[in-house]
Amino acid sequence: MQNKYYALIYCIEFLTIEGRHSNWQSCFSSLGLPEKPILDCYNNGTGAKVAPNTFELSDFPILTFLL
Repeated sequence: MQNKYYALIYCIEFLTIEGRHSNWQSCFSSLGLPEKPILDCYNNGTGAKVAPNTFELSDFPILTFLL
């Protein structure tokens, strides 16, 4: 299941690079993932609270536009 979430991130990033970010829902349907849990996390503020801690645990630089 975890690989599907990496694929979701990749899919959304790819659409953004192509200027087709408004088609983000197609990534969920093509991977067979439910939108609700991720949208709930985003909409209730949990994602914004968790993101900085996640970046601190990784070797990647913090991308401020994601916060």
